[in-house]
Order: sequence, then structure tokens, then C-alpha cells
Amino acid sequence: MNRIARRATACAITLAALGAAACGADEPNRSRVAAAKCSLPVAEKAGFPQDSLPSTENVEVEALKDGRYRVTGRSVTVGEGTRAVDFTCEVAPDDTDKLRGFKITRLEVTPIN
Repeated sequence: MNRIARRATACAITLAALGAAACGADEPNRSRVAAAKCSLPVAEKAGFPQDSLPSTENVEVEALKDGRYRVTGRSVTVGEGTRAVDFTCEVAPDDTDKLRGFKITRLEVTPIN
């Protein structure tokens, strides 16, 4: 699976888990889009296999000032053993990101097993 297909799959999985209908969203769904923006970078920083499809659990999105969001939760992948990480991801508005409209400003990933 190429990188673009993995990104699309990660977006779809994250949004399905969060109950959103599409990657682009109007204002009430900005928190879901912020969470989707974090999903692939979390998996990459966690070192999950490229062909894995991590799931997210206990995701909380906190609105900060100036259109920024803090997303926290757990990302889990199952394959040759289960691997999981806790994460904190902060995003800020970014007009150059045509897909989601955010850039990541902080990303912390902590292995839990």
C-alpha cells in the first residue's frame, strides 16, 4: 500500500472511529478533523509497521485559543503482537494544508507496552 493510500485509509479509520462523515468538515466538526490530522503522524512516530491500520482509543479533543486543538489518546496496532502508545498532539490552523487545514505544532508519543 503506498503512502497516499495509507493516509486515506488512516483518515477513514480515524473519522469512522470519531463518527465524522468526511475528511473536510465545517466548524462543528473541526475537533474531529484535528484528531484525524494527528493519526498518521502518531503511527509514524510510534514506529508502527507501514502496512498496519492502527486504531485509536480514549481520544479526547480540547479546544485551545486561536483555533488550536489538543488531541490526546491511545493508538494501538495488532500484528505480530499488540503495540500501543499514548499520545498528545497539538494542531494549529494552516491555510496551506488543503486537506485538513491544520499543522502539527506538538507531538508526543509514549510507548505503553
